Amino acid sequence: MMTDGAERIAGRYRQISRVGGGAMGVVWRAHDEVLGRTVAVKLLRGSIGLSSSQIEQAHSRARREARIAARLQHPHAVTVHDVVEHEGRPCLVMEYVPSRSLAQILADGEVLEANVVARFGAQVASALIAAHQAGIVHRDIKPGNILLADDGGEDGVGGVGGVAKLTDFGISRAIDDVTLTATGEMLGTPAYISPEVARGGGADPASDVFSLGATLYAAVEGVPPFGTGPTPMAVVMRIANGEVRRPEQSGALIDTLMWMLSHDPADRPTMDVVRRKLESAMTMREEPEAADHVEDAAPPRKRSRALTGILVATAAVLTTTAVAVFIAHSNSSATNTASAAATNQPDTPSASATSTVGLQMTAAISRYYSLVPDHLDQSWQYLTAYYQRERATSYATYQQFWGQIQSVSISNLEAAPPTAAIATIDYHYKNGRTVRERTTFGLVEIDGAWKIANSSVLSSTTL
Repeated sequence: MMTDGAERIAGRYRQISRVGGGAMGVVWRAHDEVLGRTVAVKLLRGSIGLSSSQIEQAHSRARREARIAARLQHPHAVTVHDVVEHEGRPCLVMEYVPSRSLAQILADGEVLEANVVARFGAQVASALIAAHQAGIVHRDIKPGNILLADDGGEDGVGGVGGVAKLTDFGISRAIDDVTLTATGEMLGTPAYISPEVARGGGADPASDVFSLGATLYAAVEGVPPFGTGPTPMAVVMRIANGEVRRPEQSGALIDTLMWMLSHDPADRPTMDVVRRKLESAMTMREEPEAADHVEDAAPPRKRSRALTGILVATAAVLTTTAVAVFIAHSNSSATNTASAAATNQPDTPSASATSTVGLQMTAAISRYYSLVPDHLDQSWQYLTAYYQRERATSYATYQQFWGQIQSVSISNLEAAPPTAAIATIDYHYKNGRTVRERTTFGLVEIDGAWKIANSSVLSSTTL
């Protein structure tokens, strides 16, 4: 309740009620007595343990970051109206959004449905696209900085409707960078930072992609991808080492989330691609009813180390039965796998025809890997147009990846007709590193030639 004796921040914003607080400071709902509107006012925390020069550095950076953030005007970003001084500390005056943060929702023990997470994730991604285009990197995407407002929608969870807004652009890092340098301690949870930031590097748009992926992962799984304990440094080490737990409850979001959480920033999708994949997942069924819906129903994770890290089924390529068959029988012979596939699918071809198809598919996979990395103009033709467009994104990007590879070898290649194969691929990098990945492939026959339409990594080991 507002009272006549309520404190005014910067002589203008009358405090009404406290609406939040944390390592960054305290947030008040306040009344702007000049413009006659309700605002949110964040009074940044004190600077205990810092010298006067460090305090000034932190405050200067906070002002600068806030003014940069104020340039961003987007329906899914909390607007920064002003930066003022109060009792010697910077104070952010922002748009007031009646809402709960995603952190509050998770703290209440709620786990959101994948389609709900996809919806608000797409909204946040759209705000980040605008921010990145304006040269603004958020640097601190986490559940506490995503506000979910009730818009009266019928598909909300826990009173949450369809409106999401991202807050605190750059502000947390503006303060924490100085504090970390001064005290050697990390404020708040590190569970959502990217590996490159965890290793002490700078943040960029790819880091925002990772942090958004980690945040959406927590929303649908109930826990961050790298856990929360036993100490913040332990979490940081798991992030830096890429020890991510594959999601179990994320349904149609699994592949997109794992793509966003790629250890190498170069392997992650752009934020624009993230938005499109999340929008596609909003109405996606986990198990398509017909083959001609499969491509729309499974968002790709992007090629990671060339033809790895992806599971996207395209039209008439993989049915859920075929997927189950080639994974369940990945250690069986091609003949046994083909037989198992035949017993689970009506109207399958004869055993001899199936064997011939299997040989054709394995020959195509072998030929592809015999051409990389030295004959990319030829190997490129073994990929479907969809794969070229959605996974490699461009021939230039494809060349850039393979430019890191000295050689590649393939072993344990098996077919799982009618449209799948599985193999072990060893990537020998020019820097001396070797990565071994057990990979499944989906293939499609086009004009008499088998082409790679999708792939998925079952396991990955650095040798």
